[in-house]
Amino acid sequence: SMYHHADPAAFVEQFTGTDRYVMEYLVDEVLTRQSSHVRAFLLRTAILDQFCTALAEALLAVTLEAAAFPDDAQPDENKATPAADDILETIRQANLFLIPLDSEANWYRYHHLFQSLLQHRLHGRYGDEQVAVLHAAAGHWLADHGLVEEAINHHLAAGDAPAAARLIEQHRHTLASQGDWPTLDRWLGWLSDDITRQRPGLVLTQTWLAFMRGQSFNMIEARLKEAEAGLTGSARPETEAEQQALAGEIDTLWSRVYYFRNEPETAITCAQQALDRLPEPMAYLRATAINSLALSERLVGQAAQSIDRLKQALDMADLPSMNIAGRLLQSLIAIYLSQGALRPAAQTAHSMLKMATANKVVFWQQWAKMYLGAINYEWHELGTAADYLAQVVSNNYYTFGIQYRDAGFCLALTYQAQGRPDRANQVLERLQDSIFATSNTQFLTQLTSFQAHLLFAQGQLDEAMTLSDAVELNVENEAFMLIESSGRTRAKLLLAKGTTASLEAADRLVAQLLQAVEQQHNLWRKAEILALQALVLDGQGRRAPALGVLEEALTVAQPGGLIRTFVDLGPNLIPLLQALAAQSSAPAYIDQILAAYPVTAPSSSEPSPQSDSLPSAELLDPLTDRELEILALLVQRYSNKEIAAELFISPLTVKKHTANIYQKLQVKSRWQAAARAKALNLINNGH
Repeated sequence: SMYHHADPAAFVEQFTGTDRYVMEYLVDEVLTRQSSHVRAFLLRTAILDQFCTALAEALLAVTLEAAAFPDDAQPDENKATPAADDILETIRQANLFLIPLDSEANWYRYHHLFQSLLQHRLHGRYGDEQVAVLHAAAGHWLADHGLVEEAINHHLAAGDAPAAARLIEQHRHTLASQGDWPTLDRWLGWLSDDITRQRPGLVLTQTWLAFMRGQSFNMIEARLKEAEAGLTGSARPETEAEQQALAGEIDTLWSRVYYFRNEPETAITCAQQALDRLPEPMAYLRATAINSLALSERLVGQAAQSIDRLKQALDMADLPSMNIAGRLLQSLIAIYLSQGALRPAAQTAHSMLKMATANKVVFWQQWAKMYLGAINYEWHELGTAADYLAQVVSNNYYTFGIQYRDAGFCLALTYQAQGRPDRANQVLERLQDSIFATSNTQFLTQLTSFQAHLLFAQGQLDEAMTLSDAVELNVENEAFMLIESSGRTRAKLLLAKGTTASLEAADRLVAQLLQAVEQQHNLWRKAEILALQALVLDGQGRRAPALGVLEEALTVAQPGGLIRTFVDLGPNLIPLLQALAAQSSAPAYIDQILAAYPVTAPSSSEPSPQSDSLPSAELLDPLTDRELEILALLVQRYSNKEIAAELFISPLTVKKHTANIYQKLQVKSRWQAAARAKALNLINNGH
């Protein structure tokens, strides 16, 4: 029989699902051979994916209501109850599908099929309500012993979502202070929206996650107003101190909203109010409020004061708490970058990476590597940049954050600058998949703009213009964008078009951009926009003022060693740089910039606009009706599986058609195909 088999696990594995009734019979045979205490142990612990003797004893202590069936799960009260350790040893010696999970033999689990059969037996004997009592007991024990995720799962299995919500609310600050936002995101995903919205703390956690994803401020503001209403609702905090802490957290979030809305004075007021309300032990939230305060001070021209504030906070911070230090260091780096001070920014990012690595905090490692990648890209240290950025993009745990998006954008630019456009396109497609998965409309807008940016870098001006025209510009927010700016991308495209009308449009746009970055005291971006302005002037035949503006741009850029800021504006800047080098007091710096240009511009590895363009009227090899159908779905960003389902064909057939489409359109990726299709009006004919 199974009980005497040398390898019970292997014996079980040979049975298929159709043999379940046989297995149930064999489990019955096993259970009838055991004492009532062993039977109770087996059935009660079957609800656990892993257990120790202390947890088992907690479940054995639960009184279950008598059932109409033989009471397998209730120990015989007429017999002395053996210790759980002794029962476990009996089970182990009986070879009953028990698998140790650690070398000390403290934690165990059952073979999955044996566990499933025991659970079936338990439900059959006691019903869902009594099994829920066991789940609740397990949840309480696990929570008391710090196994929070397991506790949440058991409370949910018990049908007690409010208990699970309370646990998440109790532990949310701990996870946030560790930077473990993916875990918080996963936990909240287990709750219904109705449960979450009843608890202000969980609404605020959703709001933090929305910030992490870069989601719309309209949605974030709605969440904040919901949380404010919750402070006076039925689930409001019981004590005045708890209410003050939640109010301080709300103030902190409002300060971030107003900062990103370019309302720094209001942001400063909210941040100061948050610091008045938040208790000292809530160091992570206080650090975030200081973050908003310092960044907002920088926006009103008080960069030196904001840097001093952050350095003082770092001196006072509980540095073993990496998330507190990380939040402050992130702000310090951002302010240095806005001042064009890339060297101190890089030094701070190295310190951040060292601390985050020592403390094993991946979230801040990602931020530090993203910053180091972006800085090295700007310095034209492309190999170093690619190394840092690829580490961020290859990490599948943090695929929803701003740091992931910006690292992806910068990595694609790095590969493009290295003459590896295929790799650049692959990175962009990976980013696209991640952003679609989160349904993040803010990121989708930036993604579309960056697609235009990359197409322009690859010499596909018409397709780039088509995409850029679809993006609504928000000039006031341009200075907040580290890598991709839809306004700066649009200005580059208008310049490249080179018509009188496009140059006039570029002139107007550049003037707006310059006003925005000057109001926000962003010197890095000021250098780039001044260089754009120089190109506009030169395109209008005004060489002398163009040289004057470019010289100002170089003066702003030189302390930070900015290189790609100029190179990425294209080869039309070369004659201006050469003219300035002949009369400038900084020819060595200009020579550095010129040396970063490809030997031929554009690079011989990239198609030029002329060689890569297709006739606008028709393709040399027209698309079939089926290919047009598939192309229309590609433009709507359907996956291959979704296209197959829509058209009732196999994914393999979709793949073959897609390859044909790429060949006919002379593109290498689905987003390039979409851009080319729009440029050629291929999807305006009913498909």
